[in-house]
Amino acid sequence: MNLIVFCGLLLVLTCCGCLILMRHVRGRVLDARERVETPWRAALAISGQSIWWLDPGDWSVRVNREAPHFSSDWAERSIAWEEWLSHAEPADQPRLRHALRQCLEGVHDDFRCEYRIRQAGGRLRWCLSRGQLVMLHGQQMLCGSLVDITAEKQFADERDRLNSVLMEEKERLRAILTSIEDAVMAVDSEGRVTFFNPAAEHLAGRLEGDALGCHATSLFSLSNGTTSADEPALTRCLRTGQSLTLASPVELVNYRGRRFQVRGTLLITRSPEGDTTGAVLTLHDVTYSISLLQQLDHSARFDTLTSLFNRRSLEARLQCILSHAEASSVLCALIVLDIDRFKLINDLAGHHAGDRLLSDVGQLLRDQVSEGSMVARLGSDEFGIIAPFDSLEQARLFTDALLQKIRARPFEWGGRMHDITASVGLVLFGRMPFETGELLGKADIACLSARHAGGDRVCVFDLNQPEVQQYASRMNVAVDMREALRQERFMLYGQQIVSLEGRGGRNVEILLRMRDQDDNPVSPAVFIPVAEQYGLMPAVDRWVIHQTLIRYGPRLAETHGRISINVSGASLGDENFTAFLCHTLGASCLPPSRLVFEITETALIGHLDSARQLVAALRNKGCLVALDDFGSGLSSFSYLQQFDVDIIKIDGAFIKRLDSQPLDRAIVESILGVAAHIKAITVAEYVENQTVYDLLQGMGVHYAQGYHMHVPESLDTLLSVSGSRALT
Repeated sequence: MNLIVFCGLLLVLTCCGCLILMRHVRGRVLDARERVETPWRAALAISGQSIWWLDPGDWSVRVNREAPHFSSDWAERSIAWEEWLSHAEPADQPRLRHALRQCLEGVHDDFRCEYRIRQAGGRLRWCLSRGQLVMLHGQQMLCGSLVDITAEKQFADERDRLNSVLMEEKERLRAILTSIEDAVMAVDSEGRVTFFNPAAEHLAGRLEGDALGCHATSLFSLSNGTTSADEPALTRCLRTGQSLTLASPVELVNYRGRRFQVRGTLLITRSPEGDTTGAVLTLHDVTYSISLLQQLDHSARFDTLTSLFNRRSLEARLQCILSHAEASSVLCALIVLDIDRFKLINDLAGHHAGDRLLSDVGQLLRDQVSEGSMVARLGSDEFGIIAPFDSLEQARLFTDALLQKIRARPFEWGGRMHDITASVGLVLFGRMPFETGELLGKADIACLSARHAGGDRVCVFDLNQPEVQQYASRMNVAVDMREALRQERFMLYGQQIVSLEGRGGRNVEILLRMRDQDDNPVSPAVFIPVAEQYGLMPAVDRWVIHQTLIRYGPRLAETHGRISINVSGASLGDENFTAFLCHTLGASCLPPSRLVFEITETALIGHLDSARQLVAALRNKGCLVALDDFGSGLSSFSYLQQFDVDIIKIDGAFIKRLDSQPLDRAIVESILGVAAHIKAITVAEYVENQTVYDLLQGMGVHYAQGYHMHVPESLDTLLSVSGSRALT
């Protein structure tokens, strides 16, 4: 019994000891396991990865508890595959199924899939799941890891976006560099080409594909005064790390030998550390611009037809000589030469013949002058020479020889020979102070004097000669007339035209008067011929018409009777005059029916077509047209067949001696007969006494005009209160 108890007790003690030992061993094992697993779990937690197992037998999934960022309720428990799959974004589920099946069926050794998981808050997270089939406790399991790659995905998306933006910017920059006209090329630190735009291809003479990798100095060279001949500009800039600005044009010679003029910059590129990484060359091709400037400069200084200097160049040379005249002892001559009867040859043989003649004369003059002299074409058929001489006699000998050379070379054109002569004006100058314009004016006066003396001669400017005096005076008047137009020194006068039939109302002819700078009157007989000679009449006519119709229009509109205005031949030849006149008529308050425009016979010569157009335009507006100075020319009556006129003004030459010359009376009677036939009004000019007045009245002339009835007076006086009745 005691033995049994003892044995039982021993068994209990043994069991307890075993239990204690087992518990101790188990604790030691668990502690050892904990010591081993804790670092791994910590490392796993730090890595952000989760571990999962998939049992292919029941399709259950277990996830370690270190996966709270996915779903905390998954940890340390088995969940069905479908529950696992339900947390994946629906769009990614087919891809996840397919990847798993491929691994389980042995198609792929590894399982790998990126997909999105929607968390409890609705936020999507990207994860990467990877695994392999392993044997665990004799059972095949799919063991893998799960890692959050949302940050990586965002980084990749941002990287792709930035790469896309960078590519867009790169393509945009390439498009810009391709489209600009400037040549842009980039080189590395060794000077090898890394980029070429089309403009650079044009300069270098090679395509970008052929140029890439080549040393830039093998494609072209820049000739720059600041760069040594044995070191190209690019090499020097890369060596020194200094950029270069090509402000002034430099010559670029490409490998084909073609030359360009370029401006631009050579800009050094650097790394963040400041090291030279290469250079960018931007070059602007100014070859055409420089060529154009050279052509413009040539055109500004030379005559296109003859290749001689032009008037501007001669004036500049003259100005230079005159500015140094006091310090020089050299005597110079200014020679102005006009070809006699050039217009006749130009009209008869044609403009090509005229151009050829000018070229021939220009070459002849160039051949005759010595070195240091200057020959220029001043105008249509006018040439100028500046040459040094020892005396006036030497200058005269030179110009006489020049005329002899011209005379000895007849001009041949179209099988016909034309004798050529010239008129020469000569003025000598040295230390005496002269202005350029003054000197040219003196030479022009001398040349005009030679021409009007018959041509083929030389005239030296000398105010003691009557011809020179006359033309000097006329040129002074021309200059004064231009000033008078600007300074309002012209004035309108008026002379009454009286009815010989006793009708009420008096007409008036608008006359022009001028005062010089000292306020002295200048006779129309002086300034009108000068205005015609120097082409001033169109401007004068426009001034008179504007003043009459616009300035005095309102005051004239208050009177009765017609207002007559003269039109010169020069205005008839002005293609814009008719348009100006019609515009001014439209702007005036005067009725066109009260306006008479007088055209002289001499004005019609050479302007028949334009006169017809003007007459038609005026009559269409309702204005009247008068033929002035009728009978003074041989073609007086023929003009009546070509123009519809309303008024015939009989030339005063037949009126002055009407009381003493029967022939003049017969001519006037014939004019009256023709006027009656065409129903034209007649006006007798230059009526200076009562006898002539009575004769005209008896002959049936409609109106008379002259000093006997009214001495011209200013239009302001005629329109004043005291004088207004003179026009009513």
